[in-house]
Amino acid sequence: MSGGWAQPDRLFTDQMNTLLDVAKTQGFLKFQELCAQWCFDPNYYNERADQFLGTHGPWSHLNNNIDGMQRLVEATITHDAAQHLGSITAPTFVIHADGDLLTGTRLTTPLAKAIPQAASVLIANLPHVVAGREHKKLFSDAIGDFLNRVESN
Repeated sequence: MSGGWAQPDRLFTDQMNTLLDVAKTQGFLKFQELCAQWCFDPNYYNERADQFLGTHGPWSHLNNNIDGMQRLVEATITHDAAQHLGSITAPTFVIHADGDLLTGTRLTTPLAKAIPQAASVLIANLPHVVAGREHKKLFSDAIGDFLNRVESN
């Protein structure tokens, strides 16, 4: 998993509430812009923002849908699966993305520690949204390596 968490921390909770407040007070396009700034690699954002920002870009399903956004934020900040992690028996792979400003290593490390036999890898500078050729290759290579190890066991 990547971009996961067992329990939200204060920072993540505040970030989600900030996104909701921005959507309510400044509208969808400002919400989308802030999300993209937090979620994409800075170089990717700088090179492609004009191509993906707008009413048909990321998170467009939340455009004019404050109720849906409120439910999404409520679900993310009340999610708590920590007590269940120890019972996971399936092969599990946790990707730590140290460039992830939302659910970075501070939230993925507890997952890797609590899930029995979990494998994990740190991908330097990987943002929350895996976009761009270089990041996609690092991400898919890590998953491929994990799947090869699981298949060989």
